[in-house]
Amino acid sequence: MASKISIANQALTWLGADTITSFSDGSTEAGVVAANYDGVRDAVLEDAAWTFATRRAILTPSLTPPPFGYSYEFPMPVDLLRVLTVRDDQRVDGPSNLDWAKEGNRITCNSKKVYLKYIARIEDPLVYSPNFIQAFATRLAADMAVPISGSRAMQSDMWGLYMKKLSDAKSLDGMQGRAQRTGKNNFARVRGTSGSGSAAGPTV
Repeated sequence: MASKISIANQALTWLGADTITSFSDGSTEAGVVAANYDGVRDAVLEDAAWTFATRRAILTPSLTPPPFGYSYEFPMPVDLLRVLTVRDDQRVDGPSNLDWAKEGNRITCNSKKVYLKYIARIEDPLVYSPNFIQAFATRLAADMAVPISGSRAMQSDMWGLYMKKLSDAKSLDGMQGRAQRTGKNNFARVRGTSGSGSAAGPTV
């Protein structure tokens, strides 16, 4: 079962460092982990459209419009890390013609309502997929390599390993969405094929 400590200790183990019992156990390793953990977690979450971190929200405009340029501005969710899509309708797929901009912690556009899909800050390790944990721990090791080991060669090695694990994790995570969409498309094609051949249903 994943925890913050287990992820941190996995990263420390890859660096050949001592493991920790808490982020405040007084060791040098714990201090470096505490300084890096949250920022690295958010960076890895931003690096892909993780299914476990994808959220949707319907935004309503603030009472004060932008001074110029757009008619409305919308405060973003407090847990937002990365915007995936901004639409003025509820369609899931297909391009959006909405002209919008992200400015600070706001989205500005000319639509009175915004349908937002985004990557959220997920702090609970129990939600993470196993491959995300691998990528996260490797990126944490890369960021801690110099202060822990003093070796930039180790840092470079960990960065290379991170890119590999990130690619693997993104591929596996992305297959879930593609499988769902493909299943829907195949179902639609089957329905279309059976419907075009005959008005009657299948023979039982």
